Amino acid sequence: IHQRHFAAPHETAAFMGTEAARQALADAGAGPEDVDGIILATSTPDQAFPATAVRVQAALGVTKGFGFDVAAACAGFLYALSVADAMIRSGQARGVLVIGSEVYSRILNWQDRGTCVLFGDGAGAVFLRAKPDAQQGQGIMSCHIHAQGTLGDTTYYITLRDSNLCGISIYTDSVLVHPIPIANFGCTGVGCSPFHNTFLNVTTGNALNYAWN
Repeated sequence: IHQRHFAAPHETAAFMGTEAARQALADAGAGPEDVDGIILATSTPDQAFPATAVRVQAALGVTKGFGFDVAAACAGFLYALSVADAMIRSGQARGVLVIGSEVYSRILNWQDRGTCVLFGDGAGAVFLRAKPDAQQGQGIMSCHIHAQGTLGDTTYYITLRDSNLCGISIYTDSVLVHPIPIANFGCTGVGCSPFHNTFLNVTTGNALNYAWN
């Protein structure tokens, strides 16, 4: 870890998510009219409701489709990505913005030096859309979502006074224990190596494996 970024007072999850979404749409050569839905992953929403995704929808000028949040902590972005992938494959949507946006600096216990140094603030986004002429092996090839509920007490947050974000346990479970078996499982049947074109995220009792091409 070389650097961590922290949001300014006016930079909320919706604010940062909107900026990331604008960049994703620009990179894809798309506009608000191409967006059928927005799925935003966050554990630090602007408010309990409405969803942060609909705040982003309004800011972008998107006037159709759906918007909702996904709360799965560190694995949230990939959970959101898996939902968007499934909705596009099923024909429910053609273009979906997937956003991850967090302002963890506002909920961390800064006295817990074993944990607070792991987290920062920021947002990222991708725009997924259907490609009618896609060739075999293009796009998202494989998606496997797993949860390990028995690790629920390893890391949780209710309030600053009632929380447990155990950095050592998170690191042990997410980096040392689970990645290789899950990577192997995710690549089974799609003909790829777990160390080739594979994006793996395993943390907070959640594990996902994506194989990309």
